[in-house]
Amino acid sequence: MTTILREMLETEIETDVDGEKVKMQFQDAIIRKLLQKASKGEIKAITEIFDRIEGKAKQELSMNVEQTKKDINALFPPHEEGNQS
Repeated sequence: MTTILREMLETEIETDVDGEKVKMQFQDAIIRKLLQKASKGEIKAITEIFDRIEGKAKQELSMNVEQTKKDINALFPPHEEGNQS
């Protein structure tokens, strides 16, 4: 599938640029459209551009290990030796 997609993106198409018909690769037309949308303030387009250039922003994960242990023990009490109920 990747090969087919790459081939399609490299296909030359004719598109309208500033009122003129211009030949370019399909991938170039997509990039132009994405940049046009970003220039109009479309957040999805802006996010996509920055994600591609800078990488996706990492989410910070913080966890209180002691509280997590307590929560787990409350849900699943430890099995006591000798107590075979």
